[in-house]
Amino acid sequence: MNRELPAENSARYLVENVRNGGYCIGCGACASVEQTPFEMYVNAFGCISARIKQGANIDDPSVDLRRICPFSGTSLNETEISRSHFDAMDYSDGIGHHLSLYAGYVVEGDFRSQGSSGGMATWLATELLSTNIVDGIVHVHQRSPDGEDRRLFEYGISTSVEAVKRHTKSQYYPIEMSEVVRQIRAREGRYAFIGLPCFVKAMRLLMENDPVVADRVVYCISLVCGHLKSMRWTDLLGWHIGIAPLSISRIGFREKIEGKPASEYFFRLTGEVQGKTESKLVRVSSKLGGSWEQGYFMYEACDYCDDIVGETADLSVGDAWLPEYSHDSGGTNLLIVRNRELQAILKRAKTEGRIMLDGLTETQALNSQLGGIRHRREGLAYRLWLKEKAHAWYPKKRIEPQGDGLSLKRKAIYYLRLLIARRSHREFLRATAWNSLLLFKLKMHPLTSMYKYIKKV
Repeated sequence: MNRELPAENSARYLVENVRNGGYCIGCGACASVEQTPFEMYVNAFGCISARIKQGANIDDPSVDLRRICPFSGTSLNETEISRSHFDAMDYSDGIGHHLSLYAGYVVEGDFRSQGSSGGMATWLATELLSTNIVDGIVHVHQRSPDGEDRRLFEYGISTSVEAVKRHTKSQYYPIEMSEVVRQIRAREGRYAFIGLPCFVKAMRLLMENDPVVADRVVYCISLVCGHLKSMRWTDLLGWHIGIAPLSISRIGFREKIEGKPASEYFFRLTGEVQGKTESKLVRVSSKLGGSWEQGYFMYEACDYCDDIVGETADLSVGDAWLPEYSHDSGGTNLLIVRNRELQAILKRAKTEGRIMLDGLTETQALNSQLGGIRHRREGLAYRLWLKEKAHAWYPKKRIEPQGDGLSLKRKAIYYLRLLIARRSHREFLRATAWNSLLLFKLKMHPLTSMYKYIKKV
């Protein structure tokens, strides 16, 4: 049921529907505009969300914030945005418009060894900077936690190759972009923005409604996304290896281990253990909550997103999860190219032997992200059907509610993912209050075991 609750203006609409309904992804778009009543904060579950600033006038109708919120249900959807930029291209449901599809990795330098996968996102960012095509790269930076602000990452602007290379790899951690958007408005220049699909969508919506941002952000690059995790996922992984929650000072995602397949994730966490700073490596899949597909600490909004690859971006970068590539410990990227200038850069670099590119078919590209696409198509249709049954508001999606035609097994899998995601937030909060990791394990293990059993039968 897609009913709109009474809203006197756009801010009230976003509070009553999006934020209170659990659909705020914490991107910060609503908090970035001038005269906004919103600010961003970290809630008790370790998720970044929007809230009304103290003393702000929520009934001020001067800015229609619904037009820039990626989950408002009234803003342009991904197909409408991408059609305005990429309409004269091939289109495939699941990966959107595309000029070319590749699997590839960087040959030159240490981009591949230092990156999460094939190193292509960082390489392209440095290429755009070193050739003066852009003046800055807007991407996620690592930060040191201080005082009450325990965040490990934030958006920043890199204006040199060295700065870009200091902040490599995918970061499975919540961030928001309100402050960096204000920096873009304040600093003249040409920027390339790198973000998750929903963040790229939010940036495109800002560009539609803000001529200054539209003039300065010249490229949008998306990272393929399974879902966004709260800060508590990092806390849980640290707790498993003896680093107490809120004691982590640094984390390196996707450490590469020689001889291990790219699909086997290792993270390096640094934090305080019995009064001393220690750095430890953790094999993520070996720990409770480490399985990505189970959805531990997933933002609720992620369950109502229908874009896994970043269909509104000029170029999308992810992992090429195909049998011929996934066992290579060096990592191989999936590239979905929608911009002719970026395509020319890639082709030239391939000719020069600086990068490796294999052309992919649409089927191969889809197969490389098959599990995620199924969750955002078939699974989303089922979750929307559940919302309809509950007479609950949800943002209009490109997928229609559908509860028929699914096997009991598929329904059980999707429903258990919902339960695991929601309950992990609550039970971790309770476990930290009692200072008991065992309590969290006892509460979550039955759901995890049931999920594994149903997957096998």
